[in-house]
Amino acid sequence: MSYHQYSTEGVILRREDRGESDCVYIVLTQSLGLIGVQAKGVRLLKSKLRFCLQVGNYVQLSLVKGKASWKITNAQLLFVPEVSVQRAFPRFYKLLRKCVVFDEPVYAVYRHVHAFAHIDAAIRQDRNLEKIAEVITLARILEHLGMLDTKTFTHEEDPYELSVSVCTTYKPEESGIMRHIQMRLGESVL
Repeated sequence: MSYHQYSTEGVILRREDRGESDCVYIVLTQSLGLIGVQAKGVRLLKSKLRFCLQVGNYVQLSLVKGKASWKITNAQLLFVPEVSVQRAFPRFYKLLRKCVVFDEPVYAVYRHVHAFAHIDAAIRQDRNLEKIAEVITLARILEHLGMLDTKTFTHEEDPYELSVSVCTTYKPEESGIMRHIQMRLGESVL
């Protein structure tokens, strides 16, 4: 019996070790949404996939659907975001785990996370601007999912852009959006 093989781009948000050499990854994918994927033997020294299957990496995945979960058959590294950007991924996972149904496509949410991972160096060099970019991304995700009442970012030309001008004009501490995000995450972002 042959299985249909799916290919999708995604960002690894979380890793959980299972057994002696297996791992389960939570991946936000472009076409399949938020999914849990299983990788057999990935922690072995001879594994070819262990280098590209790291939290925060953007990867091209080849998957098959098993009875209970997705299984990785192949992976190719596409992009490694800066370490400072990767620190926000656990918070993205925490929000998505609460607000998104697994295995349902959420293309716009993927685009928001993708835009955050590709912020320019001018934002990454300023820790405050980077935090504001994270808040904007979280607010855009909540707004897209219908969990934020205000339409703060819908007037923008490109709703996925995170430029210095967007970050400097937005003051998160002056808006009620921060309270809403902190309530959803259960922690302080700024």
